[in-house]
Amino acid sequence: MLRAILIGLLGGCALLACADADEGPPPRKPGLWEMTMTPEAGASKSMRLCVDEATEAQMMALGPTKGENCKSHQAHREGATFVMDSVCEIMGSEQTSHSVTTYDGDGAYRTVIEAHYNPPFLGKAATTLTQTGKWLGDCGADLKPGEALVNGVRINALRRP
Repeated sequence: MLRAILIGLLGGCALLACADADEGPPPRKPGLWEMTMTPEAGASKSMRLCVDEATEAQMMALGPTKGENCKSHQAHREGATFVMDSVCEIMGSEQTSHSVTTYDGDGAYRTVIEAHYNPPFLGKAATTLTQTGKWLGDCGADLKPGEALVNGVRINALRRP
């Protein structure tokens, strides 16, 4: 269950981080981030994630729209907004996604991700997720860079499940 929450939160976050360096979003500033993923139906899930420059670069490199599973990827910036469109194969379903991230300085962002699946994925033909991120300050002693706290449990966010 914790892995599923982490995948959802980091997956949404990673959608932001998949463009080429000159068209990519700004990296999150080092420190503790609280991220909340809210599906169109269902309960919100939150986690706290500690990042430094090195772990942020690693997380950006893990972006799901890179590699052999994706046949299309386009991204661009529009001022304080980052827009991304992709078409990827996910477990036998083609996912067409559109995400819009709006930045509030370097301490907060809001992303809306709309995805359509053909054939339906996990019983859904379309989903909309909203992810918010807020910088809380220094990581403190309880989390090291690359670690996340989900439901009170510490997880290495850089490990693939």
